[in-house]
Amino acid sequence: MYASFWQRHVMIHDGQISILSESLTLLESWKTSLHKTRSSLVGEERGWDFDRVGLFLTVDCISRVCKDVLQIIRFIGEFSPSLAEDLSTFAEFDGVGEIANKMNEITEPIMSISFDPFDERSVDKWDVAMETFQFNLKDAESFSSSCIDKAFQKLSSAEKAFAFVENYTRCNYRPSLDKRINEIYNSILEKYFDELDDLEREFSRCKEHPPRSNTSLPTSGSIEWANILYQRAKQPMMQFSKCKKLISSVVGKEARERYLEFARTIDLYKSDLVNTWTLRANEILNELSTPILANRVNKQTLSEK
Repeated sequence: MYASFWQRHVMIHDGQISILSESLTLLESWKTSLHKTRSSLVGEERGWDFDRVGLFLTVDCISRVCKDVLQIIRFIGEFSPSLAEDLSTFAEFDGVGEIANKMNEITEPIMSISFDPFDERSVDKWDVAMETFQFNLKDAESFSSSCIDKAFQKLSSAEKAFAFVENYTRCNYRPSLDKRINEIYNSILEKYFDELDDLEREFSRCKEHPPRSNTSLPTSGSIEWANILYQRAKQPMMQFSKCKKLISSVVGKEARERYLEFARTIDLYKSDLVNTWTLRANEILNELSTPILANRVNKQTLSEK
């Protein structure tokens, strides 16, 4: 009977959290205002008394249900098919259907209630429904952690994996995640080491004859190629640097040193290219500044000797 109610109020759009939060603020403000008004009238002839229990019974019931619904919404936002899509952006992960089925299994009992949760006469029934949800929520957290573990076994991008962890922990942080997050950070850095290894191998293999576009000159094209390699190493490190917990760890410090070493190698390579180009340019400039006839005479004199 009330499935349509939940579809309207729990699964519509991202603004539902804001709407529920504003509703809670309104209810609490109204209750506080009544108490303040009554207190200001105590002792006066126009004193105001009312049945506080009866008056606030419905309001308190609605407020409590709103808070519970907020928790349900946050769960749906966290534990949804988009989790699998997010995981697949940086890892070989294909579990959209599995996650969707698990979410339905957990939310179905509370989404299919046959009573009005905002009716104070249904408080006991709502409590039972929420207890079941809380129990299932623990199972969901375990399953969610398992999905993340699977994804982090086959990372394809350290930077995207780091962005996912930062966003996930910011939106769904729990103290119990601390130890697991540290392990995940190490997995991300290990992937970054692999990426640095690939960049170093590519640099060593191609530095003599780097790939460049048909419109690029040899020196500028080589510098452009070197800059691309450098940016591929720099971009993840810049993101890592925003997380003190990651970058200050033993592995984090090692990763930063590896990055700096690679950056110095690229800088030296570009400097050598520029110096070689400058030297050759000066030689050509000197040749061009010498009269043509003088050049021929000098060359002929040298050949006779």
